[in-house]
Amino acid sequence: MDEELKEKVEEPTNTETSKSQTSEEQKGFSITSMILGIVSLVLLFIPSSASFLLITGCGVLAIIFGIKGKKLAGVGMAKAGFIMGVIALSLEAALLLFSFALGAAIVSALF
Repeated sequence: MDEELKEKVEEPTNTETSKSQTSEEQKGFSITSMILGIVSLVLLFIPSSASFLLITGCGVLAIIFGIKGKKLAGVGMAKAGFIMGVIALSLEAALLLFSFALGAAIVSALF
């Protein structure tokens, strides 16, 4: 009888394995959001025309994965990734507006 109890205790149930898999997926969204947020902020300091597209892509994906990660697990990493994505997109828009205004000022000064 003791052997039967040991076997039942040692065997994981399907619900336990599915919970651990779901937990790993939830952490994956949060970690991905945070990494993409960090990458988008770092790319702000690299002057390149290609970095504009990368910042936009990473920022948008950081926001999407952050929202999904917060809905699934509510982890702080998802929140951090979401915030960094929003900051990166906001700074990118501000820099873009500043460069257009600077270009317009230079053109108007020349002509």
